[in-house]
Amino acid sequence: MILFLLNYPKFGYMMLKKLFDSLNIVSAFKVMGSTSEKKAVLRSLAATQLLVQISTIPVALTIPTVKDFFETDLITASWTVIIRLLILSSTVLLFARLGQKHGYAPIFIGGAILITVASGLAAVSPDIYFLILFNGFIGLGAAMITATANPILTATFAPNERGKAYSIPIIAARVGTLMGMIAFGPLLEFSSWRFVFLTGLPIGLWCLWNVRGLVKFDYLKPDKSKTVSINYFTAFLFSSMIIALVVSLNASGWFRNASSGINTLWSDLSNGVDLASMNLQIPIILCFIGLTICFIIFQRNDETPFFRFSYFKERPGFSMAVFSDFVFHMSMMSTVVLIPILVQEGRGYGPLVASWVLVPGQSLGLFVPILAGFIFDKNDPPWLRPGSLLLIVLGIGSLAIFSNMVPVWGIALLLMIAFLGTHAFQAASNANVMNNLEEDSAFASGTLEMDRQLGHTIGSTISATVMALALPAASVLEKLRLESLTEYQNIYREGFSTATSIVIFTMLSGAIVAGIQSGLFKSLRAGTLRKLP
Repeated sequence: MILFLLNYPKFGYMMLKKLFDSLNIVSAFKVMGSTSEKKAVLRSLAATQLLVQISTIPVALTIPTVKDFFETDLITASWTVIIRLLILSSTVLLFARLGQKHGYAPIFIGGAILITVASGLAAVSPDIYFLILFNGFIGLGAAMITATANPILTATFAPNERGKAYSIPIIAARVGTLMGMIAFGPLLEFSSWRFVFLTGLPIGLWCLWNVRGLVKFDYLKPDKSKTVSINYFTAFLFSSMIIALVVSLNASGWFRNASSGINTLWSDLSNGVDLASMNLQIPIILCFIGLTICFIIFQRNDETPFFRFSYFKERPGFSMAVFSDFVFHMSMMSTVVLIPILVQEGRGYGPLVASWVLVPGQSLGLFVPILAGFIFDKNDPPWLRPGSLLLIVLGIGSLAIFSNMVPVWGIALLLMIAFLGTHAFQAASNANVMNNLEEDSAFASGTLEMDRQLGHTIGSTISATVMALALPAASVLEKLRLESLTEYQNIYREGFSTATSIVIFTMLSGAIVAGIQSGLFKSLRAGTLRKLP
């Protein structure tokens, strides 16, 4: 069916149009722009998500090129990725609270300004250390945007509109992903890495033109009737704790180039983990434990705790929604890490093919979030989120079983099953998390975005680690590559199957929790499932 639609795109378009018309989706989305505030917010969120995505992809794809250009080592060049992850994951909750205190619009717009300026400066970096510094500012700007985008959307749209509303910025992010996958590879190969970073400048200026009007909306200004107190010392401890956690996960070098998933990670993995990196990792883990203890002690004596653990106890729906979302983001980055291994090392194709294999599945993100958001808002059926996670399991599991039997375009088709679940889950999940803690949207937003970044980090680390353990020593692999290419590729394909098994079991746990939270199992026992009217 998927192959037929790819061969006859006009027929596929007509089918989608008929489906959207029959469900009255077009009319439903017209209501989303019924006021000037809703139009401005959707336009602003879409523009900033595109900017964040465009400013993120080049950081990952340029690592090998930047390493060669500045004649530096892989570890140093990889910090252009790690620094962004560190800054974003450790400050997003703080910026959510600052938005609650000083107004979401100024923080949101400030993030767009920071990414725009930092992207331009990164393009003219004189050395690798300046490039790392400016990437850190890009991460800071991304944290300011993502921390405040969710409360802005929550304040603008009613609970039964948020699934549809979330689909708009998600689609914009997918557009950014596709632009990066299609354009940045050839740009790096035939031009300069500086032009890749420079794309953030004109897109950022266009983004600023779209977000400028948010400052005039009174409902996005701080509520003067409420006093928001922030203990900056505990906030600093919390950020330091997150940084120590992320660094400890990356200290062994397993994640040095995981976000790009292109050339150099696999040679690092097959070389194993040396004692020096383990000696670095153990003190950082101890530092993380110490900071966590200090944070808990100081926060217990704080009347306005920075991180409200009580929400997870008092709101089981919120905690289960966060867990399912965390598992989902683990799977996303696991796919980015594992698929290039399969295509390059297991099938013998180059990096361009490895990145373009992901394009058909990512293209589903141009319309599936709209449909999923509409279904969620219509009556939030209990099968939507757990079913989406099971689709990811089915897609990744099919790859593990059939990847040796299909041509490379078959891998892209099997991936579309997993990506169908990915794009169906995200809008519904975001809306579900925010709806379960509507009275404290700043905390819900900060937790949601921190959950996403940590999910990416841990998913990358677990996938890379399992893959490394499934491979023989580097010397053995190199000998096999020279003597028997077929056997060499089979080892990587077997390693891929082993690593995906971990992803599958993890995703199943997320699907079960999502099913419990949504009441799916109660509906099954009762023999009734809510259906679309």
